[in-house]
Amino acid sequence: NDDTIPKNHWLEELYSVLAKNDDVGACSPVMQAGYYQKSPLQLHAATWHLSTSSNPMILDRAMIDEDKFVSVIGGFCFLAKKEALLQVGMFDDQYKNSCEDIDLSLKMRTAGWHLKVCHKSVVFHIAGKSRFKIFSNTNIKMSRELLRLKWGADLTKYNLK
Repeated sequence: NDDTIPKNHWLEELYSVLAKNDDVGACSPVMQAGYYQKSPLQLHAATWHLSTSSNPMILDRAMIDEDKFVSVIGGFCFLAKKEALLQVGMFDDQYKNSCEDIDLSLKMRTAGWHLKVCHKSVVFHIAGKSRFKIFSNTNIKMSRELLRLKWGADLTKYNLK
């Protein structure tokens, strides 16, 4: 996203995880977040789980001190293998600046790819800033409905156990 600030060596660390793991299709950094138009509280947040609530992707605020397999990666920043993206058909452009990361994650997982968070790669993300820019074409309600139609109302079945 255009609202991210990567820390030193973030890309090399993501690449290293993909190079060492043949079955990992995409890798995400640990996210340090501040919230747009809210207090600049920083927190380490690296993983998400899928939910049946109105927000299908819920942030887990656990500290990440080792690389971790995850159910879904956030679209704020990630590195993916070209072969994985080509196999699953890239992003679905029907989504409007919301839920496309969940859809891509689920397509990769159901195609047999694993997703990982790299604990040595850190990116600061001003959460929500790019989503609400003028002319961003964001449509959260429509995107969540499309996700529900494609993957079902209970996304929790895709959470790693």
